[in-house]
Amino acid sequence: MQKDRKFGIIDTAGREIIAAQYEDIWNFQNGNLWVKKDGTWSMIETSSRKIISNRYEEIGWISN
Repeated sequence: MQKDRKFGIIDTAGREIIAAQYEDIWNFQNGNLWVKKDGTWSMIETSSRKIISNRYEEIGWISN
């Protein structure tokens, strides 16, 4: 969802899971997602809403 140019997450019933407070949200996998806030990226575990990694300036895919 998007509110006031910020992004958050809602479930299929429309209930807020993660408040709209992020500049970008990327790559929802295995219950984790990347969020960008104040210009840096962090990983959040969605069920507990806890940040589980440090802040990074850039993120991207690595492939073989």
